[in-house]
Formats: sequence, C-alpha cells, structure tokens
Amino acid sequence: MKGKIVSFVASKKFGFIDGEDGESYFLHASKLKDKKQQSQLLKGTPVSFDPVPTPKGLSATQVEVLPVHFGQRVLPFFVAKGEPKHGTVVFRKKIETSFNDDKDEAFNHLKSCIEEAGCNTVINLKNDRQTFSEGNYKYSSFSHLGELAIVIEDYVCTSAEEAEKSKQEVQQAIEQAEEKALEIIQREAQERQRQLAPSGCMGAAAMLAGVSVSLYAVSNWLTVF
Repeated sequence: MKGKIVSFVASKKFGFIDGEDGESYFLHASKLKDKKQQSQLLKGTPVSFDPVPTPKGLSATQVEVLPVHFGQRVLPFFVAKGEPKHGTVVFRKKIETSFNDDKDEAFNHLKSCIEEAGCNTVINLKNDRQTFSEGNYKYSSFSHLGELAIVIEDYVCTSAEEAEKSKQEVQQAIEQAEEKALEIIQREAQERQRQLAPSGCMGAAAMLAGVSVSLYAVSNWLTVF
C-alpha cells in the first residue's frame, strides 16, 4: 500500500502515515526496509508499506520511502539554552553582548543582534549578570553569552527545481551571516570592553566605589590619630 507521512517525531522514532485507503497507520523507524532512510521520514514524504492490524490499531511494516525531492528551509526564530532539539545547525558564531541595566532590554538587544546578523536563533544561551556599585548604590547589569546560529530543516518539495532553489537560498543566508555576524560580534565586544574598562560607565562606577571605600578608610585612620 502507498501513503504519506503526516507526522514523525525523530527523537522518539515514531509517527503516523495516512494510507491511500483513508486509514491512519502507526509508523516506527525500526520497520524501515532500509534504516538509512530514517532521515527522510518527514511530513509529506510518500512511502509504501505493508498494513498490519495490531491490538492497538493499524500499523505499518516493510516501510520504504518512495522517490521524492527534499529541500531546505530556515526554522522560525527560537532561543535554546543548549543545542537545538530539532533541525541542523549550519552556521554558528560565539557572541557576548554588551550590558544593559534593564533585563528585558538586554534580551531585546540580543534579538536585534540575531536578526541583524541574518540568523534565526541563538543557541547555548547563558545569562550574564554582574553587580556594580556607585557609592552606596548597587545595581545589576545584564548581557548574554551564546552562539548566533542558523538552524535549518529538510522538507518535501514538489519539484527538483524547488529543492535546488531552497538549498541555494540557505547557502546565501549562510554567506551573508558569515560577513555580518563577524561585524556584530566585534562591535559588541568593543562596547562590552568599553563598559567594563575603568573609564567606562560600569568600570567608572566600580572605581568610584573603590575610591569611596578608600576615603572612608582614610577618614577612620585620621580619626584614630
């Protein structure tokens, strides 16, 4: 029998097929004739299979992927604290953003860096929070550490031309990100360095705090003597 895959969870290796008879069939990767075809088990992939009734419902065995064209597309925007659970990373560059006193604004700045670089995600994201002092006043500033990235997925195309065009578009996105991301990473690094330097806004605050402590110590010493 023939049918099309309507869903497949790669991490769990199972999904469902809509058969040409209108029935739904349970699909497990272990039932593939050729185990190398597992990466092709995507939504819309045409397959042939032998239907088998089971106590839990209809199941597919002797599954084989039929000739089909696969394209590539960039996933919608997302943020990951680790490696992405879905898709393939085709571009990544480490970044450390500049500091912002507002936590939400710091995250919005990170998002603007991602978009400006032509990427669709930041992976292995870590929050960087540092506390600075200005006199008796202490405040926190926020930045982010991670990797600007482009993550893509394969999908079923209607023609070889569409598949080839989609791959060219992904390659163009990677080439543009290579150039733009480096510029953004350098800019953020310079601003971060300026902020943390003794003459910078945050470095100056830390230095003022140190001066205040020193003056307080001198005052106490003069009082004693």
